[in-house]
Amino acid sequence: MKNIAIKLHASDYPDPIRLEKGDLVSVSEKHKGPKKLDNWVRCSEENYNRKGWVPEQIISKCTDESGVIIKRHTAKELQLSSGEILIGLAELNGWIGLKR
Repeated sequence: MKNIAIKLHASDYPDPIRLEKGDLVSVSEKHKGPKKLDNWVRCSEENYNRKGWVPEQIISKCTDESGVIIKRHTAKELQLSSGEILIGLAELNGWIGLKR
């Protein structure tokens, strides 16, 4: 699916959480807010001490507070210019993975 950026976007998160399959995470809270953002949990990863929101579906829970990542994930936001064309890769929990 093609998407067109309608305005400039600059990320406020210069060092987002990046996870590989098999990474261990600590889960601290479940997102509370708009329904379309259900199934997001706040995680910390051990390798680089990054924190961020992660789709709950990609975590194999070990306990209520820890788990193992079963699918690669990055919370990196693209820097966008108005009118830029992007390709939608997949939608999960109200967010779309994009590439240029």
